[in-house]
Amino acid sequence: MTPSHRSKKPRAKPHLWLIAALGVIVPRRLRGDWRQEWEAELRYREMLLAEWDRLDWRHKLELLRRSCGAFADALWLQPRRLEDEMFQDLRFGARMLLKNKSFTLVTLLSLAVGIGANTAIFSLANAVLFQTPPVADAKRVMSVFSDGRGSFAVSYPDYCDYRDRNQVFSDLLCWGEASLSLTTGGEPEQLTGMMVSGNYFEVLGAQPALGRYFLPAEDRTPGTHPVVVISYGLWQRRFGGASNLIGQEVYLNGHALTVIGVAPQGFTSTLPIFAPDAWVPVMMQAQVLPIFEAQDARNTRWLQMTGRLKPDINNVQAEAELTNLARQLAAEYPNRERLVENQAEAGPQKALLLPIGSLPPRTARVVAAFMGLLVALVGLVLLIACANLSGLLLARATVRRKEIAVRFALGARRLRIVRQLLTESVLLSLLGGGAGVVLAHWINRALLTFKPALQLPLELNLQLDARVLVAALILSLLTGLLFGLLPALQASNPDLVVTLKDETYRGGVRGSRLRNLFVVGQVSLSFLLLVCAGLFWRALSTGQQYHPGLEPERVQTATLDPHFLGYDEPRSREFYHQLVERVRTLPGVEAASLAWSASVGNSRSAMGLAPVGEGQVDSNQLPAVGFNAVTPGHLAVLKLRLLGGRDFSETDRQGAQRVAIIDETAAREWFAGREALGERLTDGKEQYSIIGIVERANLQAKAVAAQPFVYLPLAQTFNTRLVLHVRTQAPAAEAYAAMRGVVAPLDERIPLQFTMPLGEYLRLELLPQRIVASLAGVCGLVGLALAAIGIFGMMSYSVTQRTHEIGIRRALGAQNSDVLRLVMREGIVIVAASLSLGLLGSLAVTRLLAGLLYGISPTDPLTLIGVSLLLACAALLACYLPARKATKVDPLVALRHE
Repeated sequence: MTPSHRSKKPRAKPHLWLIAALGVIVPRRLRGDWRQEWEAELRYREMLLAEWDRLDWRHKLELLRRSCGAFADALWLQPRRLEDEMFQDLRFGARMLLKNKSFTLVTLLSLAVGIGANTAIFSLANAVLFQTPPVADAKRVMSVFSDGRGSFAVSYPDYCDYRDRNQVFSDLLCWGEASLSLTTGGEPEQLTGMMVSGNYFEVLGAQPALGRYFLPAEDRTPGTHPVVVISYGLWQRRFGGASNLIGQEVYLNGHALTVIGVAPQGFTSTLPIFAPDAWVPVMMQAQVLPIFEAQDARNTRWLQMTGRLKPDINNVQAEAELTNLARQLAAEYPNRERLVENQAEAGPQKALLLPIGSLPPRTARVVAAFMGLLVALVGLVLLIACANLSGLLLARATVRRKEIAVRFALGARRLRIVRQLLTESVLLSLLGGGAGVVLAHWINRALLTFKPALQLPLELNLQLDARVLVAALILSLLTGLLFGLLPALQASNPDLVVTLKDETYRGGVRGSRLRNLFVVGQVSLSFLLLVCAGLFWRALSTGQQYHPGLEPERVQTATLDPHFLGYDEPRSREFYHQLVERVRTLPGVEAASLAWSASVGNSRSAMGLAPVGEGQVDSNQLPAVGFNAVTPGHLAVLKLRLLGGRDFSETDRQGAQRVAIIDETAAREWFAGREALGERLTDGKEQYSIIGIVERANLQAKAVAAQPFVYLPLAQTFNTRLVLHVRTQAPAAEAYAAMRGVVAPLDERIPLQFTMPLGEYLRLELLPQRIVASLAGVCGLVGLALAAIGIFGMMSYSVTQRTHEIGIRRALGAQNSDVLRLVMREGIVIVAASLSLGLLGSLAVTRLLAGLLYGISPTDPLTLIGVSLLLACAALLACYLPARKATKVDPLVALRHE
């Protein structure tokens, strides 16, 4: 067999291709030493393979053993390969970074800011959207939602049917949110709890930190087992972690319940970040939560369901089973009321199963869109940092052109040079990523400051867990590879003759254009960030404006609800009457009133209302109108002026002629061209005579389009859960202490809930805008700083490269102003191009933000002009400093060193 024929035959067989491929993973410098042994090995295997069918089992095993041995030898050589090349690249890259400390520091800071901001937002999204509660075998535990129509709400009898008749869950639990008032001998405390089925903790597979969970017997007979499990946080906060708490009684909503267990630390619920304080058996609903109808009423749909799937069942099968059961229940009980989120449901519910810890679909879409906006903002910062990285790497590669040319002349391959430069950029990005993770921890602490001051049942865990750290690592690697590749390719293609002969080589027009392109990108992205920040801050400022005289920080509010303690309507009316009378006598109180809801923000109620005589008679067809039921004097608390008519009085009581006060927007839209006083409104059942008109009463954001608003007398439209409004000169802490002093003698079990100034309600409504505005503002300033650094670096490098030219010009008589104008002209062209691109980009992108901008146009001229001037001033200053340095060039020194 000839050598040529012998070399072709092995490659003609796939199995010999595999054997030959082993040589690829052997270090190059060792392949020559092993060449003869490998060739002999291949020839021997070829001979055996040609006779494979006639080989006995011993020779076949020998062939397999030797093949495996070749793989083992190749793998054994990998440390030599790493030591030979990769470790050399890492060591050399580290030395180069330490040698150029200024370059390394600037690059690390910019990357740390970009990667750190993105890591912080990743951790926020991870906590809200992807966090799985600590339950056993969580992938089998599914929450039941309605496909496209909100929650899959059920009554307790419905839940029992789903639990007993389904064939897809090994066990099914139910739960419903409950507002609880805790009294343990001290000041009452408002809690958020859950009414749950007895198998709640068993299905979730959670072990108690103390005591036990519910027994099967405690989930059978209503009202017979007054027990409660409390959260770890409540145990520590209220009871000091006392180990003897088990077996003691606490009072929830006025009913004595025995504490039987404490949930483990970190245990929340079936919903993400929702951390209730206590769990009460649903069998105690009639005693602890009497706001609902009888427990066996099928039209009281307030419970949600979560179940553990059987091992051989998937989501599709379970959804079909539950949907089929919903149809069966609809057919068996056709007269039951079926409401989903206050809208009549057309037909049976269609089930949708999502993993435990998932948000309801509608909520998840809103949250995901909001998170997407935050990611886009911090993503722009990272892009600016990456453009800065690429520009700096290009400039540094030009400085190292002689070194790279010498390495080429000594025989280095281009791939080897590219890999070395990529190793340096990846090492930079990894170090920047590490610093970014530390920075992300601080950013997360700053994000937690946006949490409302209210005691809400939310536990936002912004830990940098493994998922977030892996995302940060991937982001760092991609940053180094993608944005280091172009500079590496550019640097690894030098003109050897020119570079080795002429040390004054300028780096080429292409390199300069690339650097300028990255600078233009930085400035354009910074312009877009600053425009977004300016629009959000302008919208936030406009949204926080109130009508003159309101002074919302002087109006203190507190929510009360004695109904949980068994108060009926007459007793509640008497309690509130005495409460308001006593609060009005407190020192510093100017006015006090009660209302269904707080008077600002999204807390207002709505009902179907229209002027009488417009044809609408069905209450379900009437347009929804904002309203509030209030006591006399409420307009004085809000400092709203009466434009006509009168305020409510004590004569507007239950049984009297129903009356209403409308705002000027309602008067203008409903009764244009005629007097509104004396006209009547209808809700489809009752009619209300208009007795007064006030100035605009829609106390939402001022920039929101005005909508009709109506006030009704509380005495004629009573509710047991009311908000106390107090206008006072006293500081908030003193005011709330005085309110508690008034409530305690009336009933010390009733807590003051949601104690906060009136303006806090509006701040809560504007919370998304506040977060986005703050983040956009910080990102915009960071982007501005990075862009200024990029321009300064580009101009400084340009001045350095043109030192000889400038020296010649100075020697020929050029003045300082001429040199300054020469250098500034180059910077002004780049800045002008950047601002133009940024303006075009902002005009296209900001239109997507229109829904978050209260009363501000996405193309707001004031914002665009202000940002343009700010960025232009910063950019020109960054150009001026290197230009000023250029005027100091000494012609003799420049020409001597050329």
